[in-house]
Order: sequence, then C-alpha cells, then structure tokens
Amino acid sequence: MSPDFDLRLDSMRRAMTNVVLPAIDPADSLAIEQASLVVAHLSMMLQQWDRIGDYARLCVAELGAVVARLDPRGGPLTLAAANDLCATMAAPAASPNKAFRNAMAALEELVRAAEVDGDRAFRTDLRREVLLHAN
Repeated sequence: MSPDFDLRLDSMRRAMTNVVLPAIDPADSLAIEQASLVVAHLSMMLQQWDRIGDYARLCVAELGAVVARLDPRGGPLTLAAANDLCATMAAPAASPNKAFRNAMAALEELVRAAEVDGDRAFRTDLRREVLLHAN
C-alpha cells in the first residue's frame, strides 16, 4: 500500500515535531526557528494541497488578464519574448500548476528582454502590471 499525500505530509510534520525539533540543541535558536518554519509550512501544505489546481487556474487567468493589457513595444528581444509569452499562455499544459509555472517563466523572460531593448514606456507599463499582479 502506498500512503496518500495527506498521510505523507502529516507524517513529515509529526516527525519534525516529535523527533527533529526535540533533538535540536535548545541553544541553537536558528535551527529551532528553521525547523519550526518547516513544521508550519507542512501544516499549511496539508490544509491547502488539494486546492493547488484551482489556485493555479486562477493565477493563470489573472496572468492572462495582465498579458491582455500589455502593449509590447521595443526591439526584437522584447517582441520575441512577448510572442513567446502569448504562445505559452495559449499552449496546453500537463497540469494547471505546470501552466502557471510556464506562464510565469515566460513573463520573467519578457521582463528580462524588455530591460535589454524594450521601449521605455513599455518597461514602465510592464513593471506596473507585474507589481499589481504580484499583489
């Protein structure tokens, strides 16, 4: 029998809480803090993992709205990266999470390209849109 994802996360959380944390030297506050962060992240993952697909779909939709508002202007690097971003957004992906990672990577490439040969006004617009999207 193979344990399901819930059980694996819970087992890791319990191991950190019941074995690893108590074994850390009480004087090593950084190690205690970091181990506690791992426990907290595992607890959050345990509560949220089954909604990752829905969250990724929402993120892709929001990123699509950002892309729709952009008017890429600049040199060949910027225009090629903008075309790649649009193609990535339109391409099917193996999962919603993979689609989101692909889209974010393509957006990052556009930001990098725009810094090289993007029109100044486009760079300003792009930065604003990326920052608004991040909030």
